[in-house]
Amino acid sequence: MKRSNLKSYPVILMLIAIISIIITSTAISPISNVEAYSYLGSNYSSNITVRAYNHEGGTQTPNANGSVTLVDSSSTSTPGYAYQSYSWKDIRNFEITFNIDSLPDDAEKYNYRYTVSWTPQLITNGKAEFDTEHTITEPILINTATSKDDIVSKINFMIDDNTMESTVKFTGNDVLGDDYILRGGWGLYIFSFEHDGVSQSAIFELRPEDVNSLPTPEITYEKVSSNEGINDAFLFKLNEEYKYINREQIKWYVTGTAKDGRKFVLTPSDVTSENVENTIYGDDSIIRTSYSFKLDTKIEGTWQIKCEIFDQDCSTLITTVTGPKVSTVVGYPAQTIIWIVVSAAVVAAIIVTVVIVLSIKKEKVY
Repeated sequence: MKRSNLKSYPVILMLIAIISIIITSTAISPISNVEAYSYLGSNYSSNITVRAYNHEGGTQTPNANGSVTLVDSSSTSTPGYAYQSYSWKDIRNFEITFNIDSLPDDAEKYNYRYTVSWTPQLITNGKAEFDTEHTITEPILINTATSKDDIVSKINFMIDDNTMESTVKFTGNDVLGDDYILRGGWGLYIFSFEHDGVSQSAIFELRPEDVNSLPTPEITYEKVSSNEGINDAFLFKLNEEYKYINREQIKWYVTGTAKDGRKFVLTPSDVTSENVENTIYGDDSIIRTSYSFKLDTKIEGTWQIKCEIFDQDCSTLITTVTGPKVSTVVGYPAQTIIWIVVSAAVVAAIIVTVVIVLSIKKEKVY
């Protein structure tokens, strides 16, 4: 019997360890969820003030304001929530100010943070929905102060990667990451200040441009440095006005012929002809929905660029824009070499003819 009990000790210890791990993991998991989403669903507070500034540094008047229903990350609806709407192209930064006089005077220290919640959505049917899979909530500034006077009461949040002179500034690209960089700064924003509770700002909407109101699209390009070791890569862009439309409305394509005569398209999903079996990229992960597109390949060839522009729901094709052809052939293309050889032969023939004529004239003189 004693041997049986001794043999059971390892099993008991293992069970205790498993239970401990389960208890620990269940205790930790909710904390991360609270950290990520506690800033949504709080009521609007007048203690946090947000002003929008344009690219010239002046305050921007909203195109519209009022109240909507906020749907937060837990699908809780808060009606009558204040909002302001602006054109994305007009806004350089938000200035967030917190009224530190609203904080208690007797705290030993102040652990506080500024936070932003962003989603690539617009106000629709009187609702601002922050419960989508693309909603991102991130801290902008986390700090500790020993007195209220040491609290940073004002910060600047830059849209996209625009810059300004400020001692306390943060960019959306740095704070919100790749999805924000890819999509651009349009969408819905809420800013929060947390210290023993959450003070939450109004909702701020940045609307992209309506593609139907823009001039005819054109493609330009410039040569840029390559990551693939060829002489040049090429950066293609649409008109400046198209920088501020929803980038999902733009899709780039590339077709071309390699130096050895093989036909290419950009990705496997573009292979629609039996005559084309080759792709510049081996999968469809290349980012091709943007205001600009970089062609950077070590395949030597001649390439034709075009892009398709869709309506605002990204389902109806509005127009197709064709750009200039470019070459990634290192050295001289075959046709250029042929012309060089022909030109050299012509020049040589002329020289020989001149020499012969001069020789004949010299003989006649003698």
